[in-house]
Amino acid sequence: KGDILGFSTTEGRLAVGANDTVLTADSSQTLGIKWAVAGGSGLWSVLGTYEASSEEASKTFTFTSIDFDDDAALLLIIDGTVSNGTNTLEIQVDGDTSASYDGQTIQMLQGTQTLADIQNQTSAVIAPAALFAESPEGFFAIVWISLHKPGSQDRPMINASTVAPAQRGSLQFWGSSDTGHSDIASVTILSQANWEVGTRMTLYKVARA
Repeated sequence: KGDILGFSTTEGRLAVGANDTVLTADSSQTLGIKWAVAGGSGLWSVLGTYEASSEEASKTFTFTSIDFDDDAALLLIIDGTVSNGTNTLEIQVDGDTSASYDGQTIQMLQGTQTLADIQNQTSAVIAPAALFAESPEGFFAIVWISLHKPGSQDRPMINASTVAPAQRGSLQFWGSSDTGHSDIASVTILSQANWEVGTRMTLYKVARA
C-alpha cells in the first residue's frame, strides 16, 4: 500500500510527481529513482553576480577552483556605463601579475586598428580606450576564458567582444605566457577609470555538453 518513490503499489503505475519535480537517479532508493525538485539544465551555473552601487574600478569573483577535468569554460558578461571619456577594461586571472598576454588586432566598425602596445601586459584587455570615445557611454562585453589540459602551452586563452553605441569590436588574445594555469579560482575585472552605478557583471561556469 502507499507509494514507493512515486510508484503506486495500489494502482500498479508510476504516480504523477508534484509540479516542477523530475525523476532523478538515487542509488540509495529501492527502485534507484525518486521525484526531486527540477533544477536547471546543468549546463550553466552562476559563479558570481555584481551590480555597482558606487563608481568603482575593480571587481573580483572568487570561486571553488575549476580545472580541465570539470569539462567547462568560464563566461563573463558585463553590461554597464563608463564614467570617463577613455576607459580601458582589463581582466586578470588568479591575481597573476607575472604573466603577460599577447594580443592580436581589434576589428572595428571604422576599420582595423592594431594594438601595438599589448605585449607584456599583466592583464588581458577586454576593451581598449579606443572603444570608449564619449562619456557617459554604455557598453556590453562578453568574455570567454578557457580551461586547458595541463601541459606546456600558454594559458588561459581569453576572447573578448565588446559593443558600444558608436563603435563595436572584437578583441582576441593568445593565452597568458604563464603555463601554470591548469585551474582557475578567481577572475578580476579592472578599469582604467570607473564604471558607473548600475553596471552589472555575471560570471558563469558553462559545461561542455
